[in-house]
Amino acid sequence: MNNKNSQQLTPYNTKIYFVPDTKAIDQRNNQLNAVYAQLNPINTQANVQLNRVNNQLNALNSQVNAINAEENFIRNLKFRGLQLLIINFIHSIGLAITYPSIKFYSLINLDLRWCYLFYFILLLIEAYLVNKYKRTKYFYICLILWIFFFSIYSNFLVKMQNTETAMSFFYLCAIFHIYPLYIGISLAYTAIQKKNKNLKEAQQKIEQQKKLEQEKSQIKEEQRKKIQQIKREINALQQKKIDQTLPPTDQEFDAWLESRVKGMLTTTLHKLGLDDKIANHRDLLRVRGYVLPGMKDARHYRVQDLRYKLGVDGKRRYSLNLYTYFYPDDHQIMVFTYEINAMNWDDGRETTKEYFYHDVIGAETVDDHDKLYIDGQPHKYRTQIFRLKLCDGTAISATVHSRPLEDMINLPVFDMVQSDIDKTIAQLRMLLRTKKHGAQYP
Repeated sequence: MNNKNSQQLTPYNTKIYFVPDTKAIDQRNNQLNAVYAQLNPINTQANVQLNRVNNQLNALNSQVNAINAEENFIRNLKFRGLQLLIINFIHSIGLAITYPSIKFYSLINLDLRWCYLFYFILLLIEAYLVNKYKRTKYFYICLILWIFFFSIYSNFLVKMQNTETAMSFFYLCAIFHIYPLYIGISLAYTAIQKKNKNLKEAQQKIEQQKKLEQEKSQIKEEQRKKIQQIKREINALQQKKIDQTLPPTDQEFDAWLESRVKGMLTTTLHKLGLDDKIANHRDLLRVRGYVLPGMKDARHYRVQDLRYKLGVDGKRRYSLNLYTYFYPDDHQIMVFTYEINAMNWDDGRETTKEYFYHDVIGAETVDDHDKLYIDGQPHKYRTQIFRLKLCDGTAISATVHSRPLEDMINLPVFDMVQSDIDKTIAQLRMLLRTKKHGAQYP
């Protein structure tokens, strides 16, 4: 770009001198933002799946804890069943021992009332255990107590050892022994069934937990792979070389302006047939001006076309440049004005006017107050304006200098590059005086 010929500058080149082209950078940033935006859905989806799996794991853990907690109940249930079975075993031994004594009188001195008492104690223990485990609301105990007191009462009525009564009580005790035996076997069998069932359920829950843990690991692995892929895309975009056109240098822009206005002036002189009279356009007197947002003349232009830039050399350059050339003929002065719009080449305006010398009152610079917009904010400025006053009250003018009136830091001062306005005005005044007094122009 630094070796680019100023005449090869395009409208795009002069535009990006004031407004750098960030299209390529913006496009890459948009691509990066689009790639970054993919991270949130990936993380969100993974978090939703992980939350679902974690909830299922928590539910399984709760079920496993419930199964483990039920182990205590099963052990207690099994212990109760074994208690009843042991009592029933003792009861059976007692019945087996006392039965021959009662039936065959093997023990002549045996007091049958002791058998009653022994049977009652066994039935009372079994009734207590059955009532404790089955919650029969003391019905079994009340029944046993009723039979016992009835038997004792009957025995004391006869006041003798009655073998038939003892046998009847023996059979009654044997019959009532069947129910506690059934309860003990039922409790032990139920405990074994529950233990086997819980063991099977616990194994199933553990298998489900393993599957969920594997699913959880797969979700995390897929998330990691997707994030790594996105990171690779981000690195590729960040390392991708941006094909962006660099703006012209200050010298290239200045050369383009001179070439542009020279071409327009040459075309004008050719149309007027003045090619032979003006060998070098630099021999003509010239005044350069500019237009900034907020100036009185700014209403004639688009706001986006009015820009300025501080060059590397510390001088400001403008997107809207006004060139005014003066050609003194024998009896009249010709004024050529050109507007060079670097932001919009199609808005290049030019005018050609002729004035008799006696219609021109004079050339001067005047100070005026103007309002300029700096970074979108209005500020008061004192502007210096060149004017070629005419007898009809109109004037050909151009702003050549602007200085802020406000006591604010960093407000810019505007001036023209390579402007020698005082010298130009002096030469123009001398020309007008010479022509008005009939002197020859050197």
